[in-house]
Amino acid sequence: MSSVFKKASELRTGATFTNRVIDCLTSLISHTRRHLSEYTHLEAELAFITFEDLIAHIEEIVRTSDPHIIIDSDKLIMAQICQTVDRLLANPSSAALIKQLNPNFQAPARPFLRFSYVDAIKWLNDHGIKHAAEDTDGNTIKAENGQPVMVDHKVGDDIAEAAERQMTDIIGTPIFLHGFPEELKAFYMKKAPRRDDETGPIFTESCDLLMPNVGEIVGESIIVTQTLPKLHSELINPILHHCTFTNPTCRWIYEDCRYGTAV
Repeated sequence: MSSVFKKASELRTGATFTNRVIDCLTSLISHTRRHLSEYTHLEAELAFITFEDLIAHIEEIVRTSDPHIIIDSDKLIMAQICQTVDRLLANPSSAALIKQLNPNFQAPARPFLRFSYVDAIKWLNDHGIKHAAEDTDGNTIKAENGQPVMVDHKVGDDIAEAAERQMTDIIGTPIFLHGFPEELKAFYMKKAPRRDDETGPIFTESCDLLMPNVGEIVGESIIVTQTLPKLHSELINPILHHCTFTNPTCRWIYEDCRYGTAV
């Protein structure tokens, strides 16, 4: 819930951009090469933006479109921490290290490929990339020979890191994977627009940035910012489902969502 505290408190200040850079260690349930890897983590928040604005800002952090153009004050603030690839390649020391580790490295071209979650599910199935079947408790189903039973992906599945990595490496370019189902994401994420008569899964305004040979490097979303009646149905009621008011922390989140969000 720390993410909720941070988002709500920053929105309450009225700041249009806040950030912090911290050193982190990954801790994954299943051990991969990223388990306990140390990395520098950037947490950034922007208020009063659209989902397309969010994706554009993430792109700008990774790779600038034009380092000589500063559009407005928000962009000037972003310029202080963005353009990561360009700045690393412009520095002789870091450029030499990149060349040593990856002699064929090329800065990724913008705009990055957009891939919806539904499109990714179809792509994985079209390319024969399967995942291990699971029972209702989340346990892997195994065949008589002890090997996992492999099945096609379907909408609602949480695409595993291995499948994401395989897809990204085959395509060979940065990918914005967006529009994840609401049941796979945090309850405070904004729902994607849909027609009144539209049925089926509800998706979110969320995205992961996937890099070839690396995997996910960014995960972000738009937070619910609705008028009070919609705020109750889309955020406060889910909070009531996840929390108990015997915990003062949950009461704080509830009150901040009612009176302190940027709407």
